[in-house]
Amino acid sequence: MLNLVALTGRFGADPEIRSTQSGTSVCSFRLAVDRSYVTKDQQRETDWISCVAWRGTADFIGKYFRKGDMIAVQGRLQAREYDDKDGNRRYVTEVVVSEVNFCGGKRAETAQEPQKKTLASAVPPLPPVPAVEPWDGFEELTFDDFDGLPPV
Repeated sequence: MLNLVALTGRFGADPEIRSTQSGTSVCSFRLAVDRSYVTKDQQRETDWISCVAWRGTADFIGKYFRKGDMIAVQGRLQAREYDDKDGNRRYVTEVVVSEVNFCGGKRAETAQEPQKKTLASAVPPLPPVPAVEPWDGFEELTFDDFDGLPPV
């Protein structure tokens, strides 16, 4: 049986990282994933997908990602149930993330963030290349020049 989930989306909030009683890191977050089609009024619908990551993957997400950042995740779908603090039975479906990848910058820079230099602005332009005169040193070959050569 195959249980494989691959998503690309944006963080709806900063990822929440915590540790279990045994010290294992766990990170919970929700991704906003746009559907591939548009509605009649040319809008994309968004699904909010709950995700959880463990150990090193959790630490990595907690260190490098914030609200609005885009991420690609891969993992498996998990359905579980538990009793909340009031004794109510709760059901959760979530992606257990095993791999993550960066997927680009934020949707928009905020006023508090410094403008990042682009590679084009950081590298000085190259000097112009001098013009090269065409070389006319080739001589014309005739079919007679090929006499005596073995056939190909």
